[in-house]
Amino acid sequence: MVDCFAAMRRRKIKSIGMSNWKNYTEITIPSKLLTPSFSIYLLVIYTETKENFFYVGMTGDIVYPSARSAFHRLSGHLELSKKSTQNQLKNALDKLPDSSTIVMHHFPIEGFKKWNGSLSWKIFKREKETNKRKEYENYKKNQQRVFKLEKAIIKRLYDKLGEQLLNKDIGFITTTIEDQYMDIWLSIESIINDNDSSKNS
Repeated sequence: MVDCFAAMRRRKIKSIGMSNWKNYTEITIPSKLLTPSFSIYLLVIYTETKENFFYVGMTGDIVYPSARSAFHRLSGHLELSKKSTQNQLKNALDKLPDSSTIVMHHFPIEGFKKWNGSLSWKIFKREKETNKRKEYENYKKNQQRVFKLEKAIIKRLYDKLGEQLLNKDIGFITTTIEDQYMDIWLSIESIINDNDSSKNS
């Protein structure tokens, strides 16, 4: 099943004093979005013109054996600093109407284990016989699989979406995806195809 969550929606509140509050907005955050893990996520910005925009990301640090939650990563994409290298979502929203809606599709991937101990880079340079070194190598093995998956998805979507894809680093030339992750790609492809159908209706 696709682990898919709508990030924002409007609704009427029946409680006293809130029922006529027209600009009320609610955000629902499932607990899985707050749990550190390996994952792939797709952000979709839906606009009234149906000219929608997309961003693909992952969780799992490329150097240190740590992973943020998907919601934590989302906050980075809304960073206000002009020097930020990850705030493509915020930059896109600045140019769009306030009526735009963000939807986050989240695909957790097994394999992440919380690291116990120091995150100092020196630990990762020690002889390979140490248990920590083996633990780190196992982390990197899993992280690299998710990293290559993210890059393959970005490349496939860029070939299809062009400038509608907000990712700046298009990634690898290869678009090969491991069989164990093919369901993630098929789910994302279905979301994109639904978008195309909606645009043409």
